[in-house]
Amino acid sequence: MVICLAISVFFTTLYGVSFGDAACKKWFSALFIAFFTSMLLIEPIKVMAFALLLSLICKKTDTIERELEYEDEMLIEELGKRYRLRGDEEYLHEDYCK
Repeated sequence: MVICLAISVFFTTLYGVSFGDAACKKWFSALFIAFFTSMLLIEPIKVMAFALLLSLICKKTDTIERELEYEDEMLIEELGKRYRLRGDEEYLHEDYCK
């Protein structure tokens, strides 16, 4: 892979030299400006946007989980009210009391 990259850089450089000195300098300066603009400006913006998007998605998932837990607690509480012992009743086994 490194050999393939080196060969492509070599032939691209030879092709650039065929344009002449002034065009080659403009070409290299445009290449470096585009590279550093991407590295210092565009990539950090993409990272921040991706992090913001993921945080919004994870927050929604967390809210849904809380709602499901709340519904489970309400259901358990309702079932507990329905199956409570009345005043004249008692448990038949001790393990229900624990």
